[in-house]
Amino acid sequence: MAKLTSTPSGSEFSEKAMRHKEMNMFARLLLEPMLNLVHPALVLSISFFVGGLLVQLWALALSSSHHTILLFTSILGTFFSALVALLICSTVWHALWYEDSPFGGQMTSSVRFWLRWKKHASQRWTETEKLEHYCELVSSADDPALLDRAAPLVYNWAPHNDPDIHHLVLKATHRVLASDTTHSAKLTVAAHMKDLALRVREHFRDGSGLAIWRRLRGRTSSQEFQQNVANVIDLLGNLYRSALKVGEDYRKKYFVAMYYLSTALAPGEDREHTYIDPSFEYCVGKALCLFGGHKTSVDHDVLFQTAVEECYAVLNKHGSQAFDPISVEIDRPRFFQHLLYRSLWPGDELVSRLVKGHEDEVWETLAPAISSLTDSVLLEKHSHVFTLLNMMRASMDDDGITRRETLDLSNLATFLLASTTSPFLVQDRRARLQTLVFFIPFHTIGTVRAPHAFHRVLNELQGMPELNAQERAVCEAASEFLASKFCLYFIAIPALIVCFLLLQPSSPKTPWHQKNVVSLVVSRIAPSIRFVALRFSLP
Repeated sequence: MAKLTSTPSGSEFSEKAMRHKEMNMFARLLLEPMLNLVHPALVLSISFFVGGLLVQLWALALSSSHHTILLFTSILGTFFSALVALLICSTVWHALWYEDSPFGGQMTSSVRFWLRWKKHASQRWTETEKLEHYCELVSSADDPALLDRAAPLVYNWAPHNDPDIHHLVLKATHRVLASDTTHSAKLTVAAHMKDLALRVREHFRDGSGLAIWRRLRGRTSSQEFQQNVANVIDLLGNLYRSALKVGEDYRKKYFVAMYYLSTALAPGEDREHTYIDPSFEYCVGKALCLFGGHKTSVDHDVLFQTAVEECYAVLNKHGSQAFDPISVEIDRPRFFQHLLYRSLWPGDELVSRLVKGHEDEVWETLAPAISSLTDSVLLEKHSHVFTLLNMMRASMDDDGITRRETLDLSNLATFLLASTTSPFLVQDRRARLQTLVFFIPFHTIGTVRAPHAFHRVLNELQGMPELNAQERAVCEAASEFLASKFCLYFIAIPALIVCFLLLQPSSPKTPWHQKNVVSLVVSRIAPSIRFVALRFSLP
């Protein structure tokens, strides 16, 4: 037992650690079960030996023939004595063959030296086995000073491509990032997080993350591995928030580390994307576009919220010019595609900055996204929907009206129709009505999915006391226009030209049927003309 607590001999510290680890492994596998077996064997052997002696003494004393009992006790005593002798021989052989055997002593060392049976541990252990034992030692260490010195070696080791290593490295990382370690150890881990993330990403090339689990040797599961990743991300998030009072450099390092590890298990194109030393601005811009949904267990909302906080910190401290490098890295179609499905809203100021100057690109993504919103999403995100529509309305002029053809407000109109009496929709009714009227797709009004819903919504909104006479007139004209289902540019304007030519004074003998056609056309396009004139008169 004394050898288990002693320091093995070796030329390097890594060799001593590996020898000590191997000796502990042998002790757990061999010494403990042997001790459990030797103890009852010794008790039984001594008991039967003493019993046999007593029987012999009584037999000799009484001079009687109790040879059956004497033979039985002799056989059992001999059997257990042989078992003890066999265990002793096996431990001696183990001590002679293995230099790191826990059964060894001075005598076995002398015999081994005389027989030249000494083996070199450095030739027997692979780099993977060394890293496994080292990560286990780091995970179980309690001394902060020791962890401060040991943390860099976990990531500066030889390249490890074995997928079995990653969950051990994550456990060691989780231990170093604990609250009782030093700041230098935590920053060391954060600086090497890119290497760990790239190693993890290499084993998720099949698109589902199952390749790594097929190669594992049963020591961990996919749920456990992803939970370890999520735990490390949570620790990095806590360190990021605690570094807000320390310094900007510390905060940036922790955020970049969070981005590396969050994208290691990201689905789709994020997993296939490789990068070499990206900047802090790059990480913030790409973090705003991450959206996990149901595809991964890693919560990207934490990273998204942190990226939003960084954007506002840059805007408040350094101004718009410092935000431009971040804005360049943001994938706007991806950002606005998932914006309404997030549980967090990035704020009107940040969204308006991303819309400004990229209205066409944003509208191509935003229009189909708003058109396909369900009632459950509208019930929760209705204020954000109108905020986005108002931002796009402010950037549109009358010449950009053709861009509204891609927006289908059928779901939104149906939702407003079913929620006209809800208290949370009463506020800002006037502004929302103006937005709805502005975005009525009168170019393609005949192809909308629910024209009657538009008609009923506008009829109900006409009686609102908040509306002025002009807005009420717009509602009425829009209702008439929706009922007519005429296309303004393709039917109304050519019809006006025909009417103008047919009603010229130079044609006094106009046939009666042509006059009827003209009156019919004028009666059908009058609501359209009235609606367009009133809508353009709104502020």
